[in-house]
Amino acid sequence: MKKLQKAVIADVIDGMVEICIAINLKYGYSVIETSKDVQEKIKHQIEGMTGLEVSSVNVKIASVDVQ
Repeated sequence: MKKLQKAVIADVIDGMVEICIAINLKYGYSVIETSKDVQEKIKHQIEGMTGLEVSSVNVKIASVDVQ
């Protein structure tokens, strides 16, 4: 549970939202494509739910799962 609490950080500064998120990626997936997809989906969801504008979504790859 502690790891999940540190996985997402959201700051609201002057009505703009900045999101930092850490994700685990499965081996074989494109880091760039997956990060862009995550950024777009989070931005769309936050703006739709809150009405606030998202200034940035920073994606950190916390680990790559190799199985």
